[in-house]
Amino acid sequence: MASHTIAAARGFVEPLDGLTEVWIANPAARAEPTDESRHAGEAMAEDERRFVQMDQSRCFMTKEHVIFDHTS
Repeated sequence: MASHTIAAARGFVEPLDGLTEVWIANPAARAEPTDESRHAGEAMAEDERRFVQMDQSRCFMTKEHVIFDHTS
């Protein structure tokens, strides 16, 4: 997917030049975060503040759906 397509659809001023993807092994665990996951989230947010234009950033969550399973 081209970043300019996402930028246009979401109203970005300039094209995206980066992406962060986080996978959560157990989505139910998000309801009760551990100290470790809380610390990891805080560390990631602190790092992002150094180089991410937060006013131009978007965050969204999705749920994976297998469409084609080529593992067998």
